[in-house]
Amino acid sequence: MSKKQLTPSEFMKLAASIASPVQCSVQMLSQGRMTITMRPKDTCESVLTVTMQMQSDGSATHLYETTETPAKVSRHNYFPVLNEALAAEGLVGVWPLGKSLAYGETFSFTFDDGSKNGHFVSVYRDEKGRYERPVHYAR
Repeated sequence: MSKKQLTPSEFMKLAASIASPVQCSVQMLSQGRMTITMRPKDTCESVLTVTMQMQSDGSATHLYETTETPAKVSRHNYFPVLNEALAAEGLVGVWPLGKSLAYGETFSFTFDDGSKNGHFVSVYRDEKGRYERPVHYAR
């Protein structure tokens, strides 16, 4: 994924284009990082969380983003497609590009979410080819 420099006004345009009206919250993380969570008001649409690296000139570099489908929309524990399993937990944007799973394989990795020890993710593909809902937590 390429990193793009966003000015504060560009970011607000991005937020406005996702959904309207949008409820935003900002959380400052360590090492000059911040997360911005955008949640459409009064809907069951997905929630977008963008993690950005603040620069000394006031701009921000996009690091990665995750989406989360509200629990009442997706209650399945097995999915026919990897992207559906990842989307159920808001992890599509952090999955290693090009990585696939063989039948009966478990793949685990840790990604940098701005916390001290990162965020752990584990995904299992059963012998029938279905993907189990990912297990993930902050380390």
